[in-house]
Amino acid sequence: MVRSQAKVSEAAAKPVAETKAAKTVAEVKASLEKTEKKAPAKKTEKPAVKAAAKKADADTKAKRKKKKIDKTTMALRKDPIQESYFEIDGEQIMVEDTVKKIKEAYKNEGHRIGTITSLKTYFNFAERRAYYVINDNEEGKYVDF
Repeated sequence: MVRSQAKVSEAAAKPVAETKAAKTVAEVKASLEKTEKKAPAKKTEKPAVKAAAKKADADTKAKRKKKKIDKTTMALRKDPIQESYFEIDGEQIMVEDTVKKIKEAYKNEGHRIGTITSLKTYFNFAERRAYYVINDNEEGKYVDF
Protein backbone atom coordinates (compact mmCIF):
# COMPACT_ATOMS: atom_id res chain seq x y z
CA MET A 1 0.00 0.00 0.00
CA VAL A 2 2.85 2.31 0.49
CA ARG A 3 3.60 2.11 -3.18
CA SER A 4 0.08 2.99 -4.22
CA GLN A 5 0.05 6.01 -1.88
CA ALA A 6 3.31 7.22 -3.41
CA LYS A 7 1.81 7.00 -6.91
CA VAL A 8 -1.29 8.86 -5.77
CA SER A 9 0.78 11.61 -4.21
CA GLU A 10 2.87 11.96 -7.40
CA ALA A 11 -0.30 12.13 -9.46
CA ALA A 12 -1.77 14.71 -7.10
CA ALA A 13 1.44 16.73 -7.23
CA LYS A 14 1.37 17.05 -11.04
CA PRO A 15 -1.88 19.01 -11.23
CA VAL A 16 -0.64 21.29 -8.44
CA ALA A 17 2.60 21.94 -10.31
CA GLU A 18 0.65 22.50 -13.52
CA THR A 19 -1.70 24.94 -11.76
CA LYS A 20 1.29 26.82 -10.32
CA ALA A 21 2.80 27.03 -13.78
CA ALA A 22 -0.54 28.07 -15.18
CA LYS A 23 -0.85 30.76 -12.53
CA THR A 24 2.58 32.09 -13.29
CA VAL A 25 1.79 32.23 -17.01
CA ALA A 26 -1.50 33.94 -16.19
CA GLU A 27 0.31 36.36 -13.89
CA VAL A 28 2.85 37.12 -16.61
CA LYS A 29 0.07 37.78 -19.12
CA ALA A 30 -1.70 40.01 -16.61
CA SER A 31 1.45 41.99 -15.92
CA LEU A 32 2.04 42.39 -19.66
CA GLU A 33 -1.50 43.67 -20.07
CA LYS A 34 -0.92 46.14 -17.26
CA THR A 35 2.24 47.45 -18.92
CA GLU A 36 0.41 47.69 -22.24
CA LYS A 37 -2.29 49.71 -20.52
CA LYS A 38 0.38 52.01 -19.11
CA ALA A 39 1.97 52.52 -22.52
CA PRO A 40 -0.89 54.68 -23.88
CA ALA A 41 -0.53 56.90 -20.81
CA LYS A 42 3.05 57.57 -21.84
CA LYS A 43 1.84 58.53 -25.31
CA THR A 44 -0.32 61.23 -23.78
CA GLU A 45 2.67 62.54 -21.83
CA LYS A 46 4.90 62.76 -24.90
CA PRO A 47 3.03 65.63 -26.58
CA ALA A 48 3.28 67.66 -23.38
CA VAL A 49 7.00 66.93 -23.16
CA LYS A 50 7.45 67.74 -26.84
CA ALA A 51 5.55 70.99 -26.42
CA ALA A 52 7.72 71.96 -23.46
CA ALA A 53 10.86 71.09 -25.43
CA LYS A 54 9.67 73.16 -28.40
CA LYS A 55 8.92 76.10 -26.11
CA ALA A 56 12.34 75.85 -24.47
CA ASP A 57 13.97 75.65 -27.90
CA ALA A 58 12.01 78.69 -29.07
CA ASP A 59 13.03 80.56 -25.92
CA THR A 60 16.72 79.83 -26.50
CA LYS A 61 16.42 80.90 -30.13
CA ALA A 62 14.75 84.12 -29.04
CA LYS A 63 17.48 84.75 -26.47
CA ARG A 64 20.18 84.16 -29.09
CA LYS A 65 18.47 86.54 -31.48
CA LYS A 66 18.06 89.16 -28.75
CA LYS A 67 21.70 88.77 -27.72
CA LYS A 68 22.76 89.23 -31.34
CA ILE A 69 20.63 92.36 -31.62
CA ASP A 70 21.97 93.66 -28.30
CA LYS A 71 25.56 93.27 -29.51
CA THR A 72 24.88 95.23 -32.66
CA THR A 73 22.95 97.96 -30.87
CA MET A 74 25.60 98.16 -28.17
CA ALA A 75 28.18 98.78 -30.88
CA LEU A 76 26.00 101.55 -32.24
CA ARG A 77 25.16 102.98 -28.80
CA LYS A 78 28.72 103.09 -27.58
CA ASP A 79 29.23 106.51 -26.07
CA PRO A 80 31.99 108.57 -27.58
CA ILE A 81 34.90 109.46 -25.37
CA GLN A 82 34.15 112.74 -23.68
CA GLU A 83 36.57 115.04 -21.94
CA SER A 84 35.50 118.25 -20.26
CA TYR A 85 37.89 121.10 -19.50
CA PHE A 86 37.75 124.49 -17.84
CA GLU A 87 40.26 127.05 -18.88
CA ILE A 88 41.47 129.66 -16.38
CA ASP A 89 44.20 132.12 -17.24
CA GLY A 90 45.44 129.85 -20.04
CA GLU A 91 45.54 126.77 -17.80
CA GLN A 92 43.26 123.87 -18.63
CA ILE A 93 41.61 121.95 -15.79
CA MET A 94 40.11 118.57 -16.66
CA VAL A 95 36.77 117.89 -14.93
CA GLU A 96 37.42 114.13 -14.65
CA ASP A 97 40.69 114.80 -12.77
CA THR A 98 38.83 117.01 -10.32
CA VAL A 99 36.21 114.30 -9.74
CA LYS A 100 39.01 111.79 -9.08
CA LYS A 101 40.50 114.14 -6.50
CA ILE A 102 37.10 114.52 -4.82
CA LYS A 103 36.63 110.74 -4.63
CA GLU A 104 40.13 110.31 -3.25
CA ALA A 105 39.48 112.96 -0.56
CA TYR A 106 36.19 111.23 0.34
CA LYS A 107 38.02 107.91 0.63
CA ASN A 108 40.73 109.46 2.80
CA GLU A 109 38.02 110.62 5.20
CA GLY A 110 37.20 106.96 5.85
CA HIS A 111 34.28 106.50 3.49
CA ARG A 112 33.85 103.95 0.72
CA ILE A 113 33.64 105.25 -2.82
CA GLY A 114 30.97 102.67 -3.62
CA THR A 115 28.56 104.39 -1.24
CA ILE A 116 28.42 107.53 -3.40
CA THR A 117 24.96 107.86 -4.92
CA SER A 118 25.17 111.51 -5.91
CA LEU A 119 28.03 113.93 -6.40
CA LYS A 120 27.57 117.64 -6.97
CA THR A 121 30.58 119.74 -7.84
CA TYR A 122 30.77 123.55 -7.78
CA PHE A 123 33.80 125.29 -9.27
CA ASN A 124 34.97 128.56 -7.77
CA PHE A 125 37.53 129.98 -10.14
CA ALA A 126 38.42 132.96 -7.97
CA GLU A 127 39.51 130.65 -5.13
CA ARG A 128 40.68 127.87 -7.50
CA ARG A 129 38.63 125.33 -5.55
CA ALA A 130 36.03 122.72 -6.39
CA TYR A 131 33.43 122.45 -3.65
CA TYR A 132 31.50 119.19 -3.51
CA VAL A 133 28.42 117.66 -1.92
CA ILE A 134 28.23 113.87 -1.71
CA ASN A 135 24.93 112.09 -1.06
CA ASP A 136 23.39 115.42 -0.03
CA ASN A 137 25.22 115.15 3.34
CA GLU A 138 28.65 116.67 3.00
CA GLU A 139 28.79 120.46 2.81
CA GLY A 140 31.68 122.88 2.83
CA LYS A 141 34.19 120.29 1.57
CA TYR A 142 36.50 121.21 -1.29
CA VAL A 143 39.58 120.23 -3.24
CA ASP A 144 42.04 122.58 -4.86
CA PHE A 145 42.62 122.41 -8.56
